[in-house]
Amino acid sequence: MGPQRMREQILEGDIRRTLLALSAPMIFAQIVQIVYNLVDSFWLGKLGKAALAAPAISWPLIFIAVMFAAGFSTAGLALISQYVGAGKWEKVDRIAGNLLSFIGVLAILGAGLGYVLAPSLLRLIGTPPDVYPLALQYLRILFLSLPFSFGSFVFGTVFRAVGDVWTPTKINVAALTFNAIIDPFFIFGWAGLPRLGVVGAAIATTISNALASFVGVGLLFTGWKHVKIRAKDLVFDATVLRKMLRIGTPAALSQSTNGIAFAVVMAIVSMFGSAAVAAYGVGMRIINLISAVTMGLSRAAAVMFGQNVGAEQYARAKAILYTTVRTTFTVASVLATIVFLLRTPLVRVFISDPAVVRLGSALLFYFSLSVPFFGIFFPVINALRAAGKTKISAILGIIRLWVFRVGLAYTFATLWNSATGAFFGMALSNVFSGLIAAYFLVWTGWIEKVID
Repeated sequence: MGPQRMREQILEGDIRRTLLALSAPMIFAQIVQIVYNLVDSFWLGKLGKAALAAPAISWPLIFIAVMFAAGFSTAGLALISQYVGAGKWEKVDRIAGNLLSFIGVLAILGAGLGYVLAPSLLRLIGTPPDVYPLALQYLRILFLSLPFSFGSFVFGTVFRAVGDVWTPTKINVAALTFNAIIDPFFIFGWAGLPRLGVVGAAIATTISNALASFVGVGLLFTGWKHVKIRAKDLVFDATVLRKMLRIGTPAALSQSTNGIAFAVVMAIVSMFGSAAVAAYGVGMRIINLISAVTMGLSRAAAVMFGQNVGAEQYARAKAILYTTVRTTFTVASVLATIVFLLRTPLVRVFISDPAVVRLGSALLFYFSLSVPFFGIFFPVINALRAAGKTKISAILGIIRLWVFRVGLAYTFATLWNSATGAFFGMALSNVFSGLIAAYFLVWTGWIEKVID
């Protein structure tokens, strides 16, 4: 289905059917990403808990930079989806080109700063001594690969905003599949390659991200799906840049600040040793399988929501939000029940260390009871961003992670003097965040367009 036909479907078609059609490839891509992460954990678990913990403790630090870029991608999605909804296709290429240039500058700066600051960042979050050398190598390689990761952000945002969810899905799934295939070759030194361990996992990820970025960004210059960036579109347009900064800055600051919150949470978990870090890494990757579904539905809904707001179909936009929340809450509840029942065997798939299994099972116990509330929070936060209300979404994000997630994790970790207490506090934060988001589900006076 072409962008114009998809626009008509989004603005006029059956909401539930359109939501499922748009979300299916996003959910599929998310699940493939999580499955890859689980495969990565499976291979690294063969090297011991320190190797398993190295990526787990590194990712929150990478997440800070990634979320900063994601904030400005949010501005791109809000502007492009609303212009598509308004039928102003000529605006799309200019915004896409400016977004690519702006994110490219951020990627280069982030790669350099991250490489230099990596040792200090790992020490700051209290990385266990047996994990530190491996985590430093892994983290530095991933920081250097940021331009490729950020490139994937741009082409994914642009194509999803115009209603083409399959192109980024196909590219990312192909890259992740390739990553999963080459992973053990670099980790264990198969086929005559040097045995690189954790470093091999980072190199495999970098190669795969580079391939996806080259293909996806290249398509933006070809006229694929009504999008064709030209050289003139890469030159910063003051009007576009001001809008991007106005909408994107609150989201970027919020999401990068949220990334810092995840790093602080990791520091809290690190107080209890490498077994706790490994359990947290495995447990959260299993929980992310549920998040993949709720996030896929929420991101699809954001595209539908943004285009309908751009077309000033506010009643339909509200209906889309309500339909999405009902769907995500129900699906998350079913999947959480499955994880709850199988929590211990699921952890044992990746590692047999008794301490890691015990802590991982405890994490899944608490989180599986709280993840249905993701079904409220994620649709609301994505709708706010698609409407350009990034200040509100920023405040909600800060409350969710800094007040609830960090505050409760530290409080219960201290009271219980265990990583289990931290896991309980994190799970409780999901419940409170979902209840606050429910307020914006009921009060919809914030729904209005931001484009001219």
